Amino acid sequence: MLVRVMLFKMKLFALFVFGVCGFVGPLTGYLIAHYLDVIVPEITLTNAQIQISMMISVLLLVPGFPFINGILDLFKGYSSMGVSRLITTFFYC
Repeated sequence: MLVRVMLFKMKLFALFVFGVCGFVGPLTGYLIAHYLDVIVPEITLTNAQIQISMMISVLLLVPGFPFINGILDLFKGYSSMGVSRLITTFFYC
């Protein structure tokens, strides 16, 4: 997400930002999950868990995820959070 914000501040076009973040997110997720056992020896992750960490990092790029959460927040009564997520979703598109 930090890379995404930095690229948007540099006024780069959205498709390029999406592509770069789609590459950087899973790469950092993979590197952290893969080398986590070097940093913390008590934690060992399977290949499936490493793949899940890579997929989760791309989930922030999908506009449907914050859109669904924004609608759910509005129905639950969290209007400020719901509106902010919906606005974020419309900026993604």
